[in-house]
Amino acid sequence: MTQKQNNRAGNQDYDHNLIDVRTEKEFESFHIAGARSVPLKKLSAAKVLQDRKRAATEPLYIIGDGRVQASLAAGILTGGGCCQAVVVDGGMDVWMSEGLSVVREKPFWNHPTLLKQCTLIRMNGGVSLIVRKTA
Repeated sequence: MTQKQNNRAGNQDYDHNLIDVRTEKEFESFHIAGARSVPLKKLSAAKVLQDRKRAATEPLYIIGDGRVQASLAAGILTGGGCCQAVVVDGGMDVWMSEGLSVVREKPFWNHPTLLKQCTLIRMNGGVSLIVRKTA
């Protein structure tokens, strides 16, 4: 499934039908709204399937850093009895590059890299913005 197809399917709340198999730290920094964090290292098919709120016959979307990570998770879930484990192609990098929405831990302008020093940003209308770290 491509990102745009998944986005169209995800116009409603995912309601535990999308699992993110990246690390907890990666998930906390940004994730898709409605996604549930289930790191690949902690993945238990029985637990994931038990916690689902939708019928087992409905698709369970899986996203990770890339296709390999999500495909491994899909194999584990299929082996555990999941009927439709669907890998989201390209992972979070492609999701973000296509401009699809994510939930961020904090706004990008509060990102530590930007706040280490005063930063001059040139905006579209020719307006300059100085970002400074506040104590």
